[in-house]
This record gives sequence, structure tokens and C-alpha cells, in this order.
Amino acid sequence: MTMGEPLGVLLLHMGGPRDLAEVRPFLRRLLADPDMIRLPAPARLPLAALVSGLRARAARERYALMGGRSPAVEQVTALAAMLETALRDAGEEGALAEPAFLYCGQDADEALARLLARGARRFAAVPEYPQFSRTTTGASLRALDGALRRAAPPVPRQLRDLPAVRTWHASPLLADMWEESIGRALAGGFPPGARPYLLFCAHGLPERYVRAGDPYEREVRATVAAAAARFPQLAHGLAFQSRVGPMKWLGPAVGSEVARLAAQGVRDLLLVAISFLTDHVETLVELDVELAATARAAGITRLVRAPAPAASPLAARALARAVLEACGARPAGAAADGGS
Repeated sequence: MTMGEPLGVLLLHMGGPRDLAEVRPFLRRLLADPDMIRLPAPARLPLAALVSGLRARAARERYALMGGRSPAVEQVTALAAMLETALRDAGEEGALAEPAFLYCGQDADEALARLLARGARRFAAVPEYPQFSRTTTGASLRALDGALRRAAPPVPRQLRDLPAVRTWHASPLLADMWEESIGRALAGGFPPGARPYLLFCAHGLPERYVRAGDPYEREVRATVAAAAARFPQLAHGLAFQSRVGPMKWLGPAVGSEVARLAAQGVRDLLLVAISFLTDHVETLVELDVELAATARAAGITRLVRAPAPAASPLAARALARAVLEACGARPAGAAADGGS
């Protein structure tokens, strides 16, 4: 049953370059985030400008391998439309959803203005990222807090007054979603009866963030355990990718883990990018191109990646469930879905 006035939901994501010209501005905004480079602004902002300039050429070459753009903005925008439908199907009549990107594309200010123009009078937010980290969901929520302070009524003035999902890593629908994706990869990429090693890959994080209390690693491991339990016949493990800089990051690194598995005799490998719903440079280049080459050189004969699940109705249903629970509602059909 609907809770009254139209609900407008912001679907939070970092975004991605929509063409090669946006690569350097995207990197500069990413690196200027105080959670990416923990320095005072007078030092951080010039450093972000310098490093983004130094890395821009190599980054553009990687984006060129994927057609000169990241599909993330397009995929998250499509997922927002699916979220609208899922919310309405769950009883939230007239629900609206808009993407809000951190570093490229429609930002939180624009998303709020668009929701207002479309008729929203209640508001909520949910991250595309299932697992919380201060570098992803945390950064998006802080940007949203600033946008709320600048927005016109009836938008809440502060984040504390807006129902916001911080994590949905334990949703049973998330495990269902990955079960569907892994099942498709097994059916389409391996011969009947094959038992590939199930290697879950997550975006890395500096260890000092975890020591400071960031729950990301714990939540990733919980999601991995829930997804792996759907395939008890397959051995599995977890590795981390996308390390940058000299500091110590969560491990093992995915490249070294693939080499270790190959040395132990593994020949069939099924990759699952467990912290991503969409495709972007980390999946389409780091995994599909660079890691694939590493795997071939190490002796892996068959490597398949489970498809990004952002287009699955299960992803939209999981997000809708999280939003409605944050708003204090019990979604229609929750008992049939198994609760959360």
C-alpha cells in the first residue's frame, strides 16, 4: 500500500566518463574527494589535478578498449527506471527514481531538482553499491547531504531527516541475483558437469580504512558467503582488485591469486565481480582483458566472468526492498521473498 505523497528515490553511484574527453575531469574529481586522498584541501586539490593529468593518457587508453566510454552511467540510469517499476509493483504508487552521480553525470543537486519537477514530495536514497564503504556509499551520502542543504522545499534539509539505505549486502535478493548471474555463466561458458573454481573479485580498499572501522571487507565476505552457498559443489575464494598507490591494500590481489590457483592445477575459472552491479573499466578492462591475459599466461584454459547483474529485475527488487524498509514500510510480497 502506498504511504501517501509520491516518493522520489535517489540511486547513488560514482558515475563514469561518457567519452574520452571526460576521463581526466572524472579522475580529478575522484582524486579530489577527501576520502580518496586524505590531505587538507590546499594540498589535496593541486595533487588531484597533478595526478589526474599524469594518469589521464593511460586511463584514456583503457577506456578506448571499451569503446571510449564507461557504460556505468547508462546502466545505472536504466536501473533507476527499473527501480521505479519495482517500487510501484511493491505498492508505492507514483514512485519516482533518479540516478545521482558523484564524479560524472547528473549529480545529487540535479537529481533532487528533477525529482521535485516530476512531482516527488517524499524522498529517500539508496546506493547502487551493496556493501558500505566510506569511499563509495559514504562519499555519496556526504555529497547528498550538501545537496539537501541547497535544495528547495519540500526536500529535507539534512541527511538525518531523509531515509537513506547505507547497506543492503545481506539482502536475500542480492544472493538470488548473483545465483542467477553465476548460473547463466555456468550454463553458457562451461561444458555440462564442469566444476570451475568460483573466484569472487571485489574492489580493493586500503587496509588502514578497515582498521579505522570501515565495514566494507566484512560485508563483502558476507555477500560472498551467501552467494557461494548457492553453489556448494564449487570451490571458491575471494581476491581484491584495483590497487593504487604504495599503501597496503586488502589482499590477496586478484592477479596473484589467479597465478596461485593455476599453479595448483586449476584450469577452469569463473569470475564474479561481487562488489559491482554494473560494468566499467574495472570489469571490462581489468578483468576481461588484463586479468584474462594473466590467466592465460599462468595456464588457465577457460575463464568466464558472470555477467553484471544491473539489468536483472532482481537487482531492482532488492533495491526497492531496501528503500521501503528504510521508509518504514513492509514491501508487498516480502514474506514470499523470504524477508531480510
